[in-house]
Amino acid sequence: MFTGIHDFDMDEPEEDYPIFRMTFTTWVFLAQFPIPSYARWLAERGSWAADGFHRRTMQHFNWQRRQRFPEHGGQWLLKMPFHLMELDTSMATCPDALFIQIHREPTQFMGSWNSLVERIRSLNSDRVVPSEVGAEQLSFMSRMLNRGIRFRESHPELESRWVDVNYHELVCDPMAVVEAIYGRFGWPVTRSTVNEMTGWLGQQAERRRRETRHQYTLDDYGLTHAGVDAAFAGYAKFLATRNYVHDMKPMLTTRCDTP
Repeated sequence: MFTGIHDFDMDEPEEDYPIFRMTFTTWVFLAQFPIPSYARWLAERGSWAADGFHRRTMQHFNWQRRQRFPEHGGQWLLKMPFHLMELDTSMATCPDALFIQIHREPTQFMGSWNSLVERIRSLNSDRVVPSEVGAEQLSFMSRMLNRGIRFRESHPELESRWVDVNYHELVCDPMAVVEAIYGRFGWPVTRSTVNEMTGWLGQQAERRRRETRHQYTLDDYGLTHAGVDAAFAGYAKFLATRNYVHDMKPMLTTRCDTP
């Protein structure tokens, strides 16, 4: 159902949204269902309960890992776009969090994102109107990206916890980007780690050569380049000062050890 759009495999890394979904107070549901009343309710309430539950879950995973691998420490790497919606809550819940944010042009990722949302909703509803998905998700995603930028602008003292990555550089030379991230945060890069990463990249490249990639355009969802650029104007202005193009997938890393 999601081949070529967002592949799932029990032995591969995946986003941490299922943890948040268990609390019923998470922005994840707005990708699954068109429920504006829920969006308004969550905007007023906030996702603090979901973040707290997420923290306790990660602490339990930490305990499990220490029981099995007592000699290893390590850092959790958590990926989900909705972390951007309430960065203040994320920082309050996991005060040692570090952030890796990949940036890509909004007119490129909005078509892909809408294609994913349309496919997800087709599993839950027999009526999915692409133009409605496009208008709704443009409003939601631009609000989330712009909100994340406002948080960063309001907290310059936290910039040492962020690393910004150009999407195209990540695709073209992923190992160079990984080494830069490790260097930024002072993480050691061992030969075994490099070998495992390059091996995984080779497997992914082979799988992508075999699969049929999904096709999409902004027009499919009633969107225009000018409209998307206008919606993400705040985000674009912020990144212009850093010589980056845009994207919306932050990866949050944290130990989540403290009680």
